[in-house]
Amino acid sequence: MANQVQSNQPFELSGGSNSGVISLTMVISSGTVQLQKLCGNDPDNDTWVDVENGSFSSNGECTFWAPSGQKYRCTFTDATVYRAG
Repeated sequence: MANQVQSNQPFELSGGSNSGVISLTMVISSGTVQLQKLCGNDPDNDTWVDVENGSFSSNGECTFWAPSGQKYRCTFTDATVYRAG
């Protein structure tokens, strides 16, 4: 089941697995989507870094391997993003 992602809202792998796959689907009107990974444990105070090949300016999808406990977020404008995994 896909869940809609809000811009700058942290998310991580669902379930109790040690690692698994996260899939993002992006519908972009006129903006961009940037996938970022948290360096640290505190989403409000630690550093977010851009994920390599994680920048999108047109409709698309991104599927990636994610360890359990690693937080990600998408920053975007004029787009809708859905996450599965």
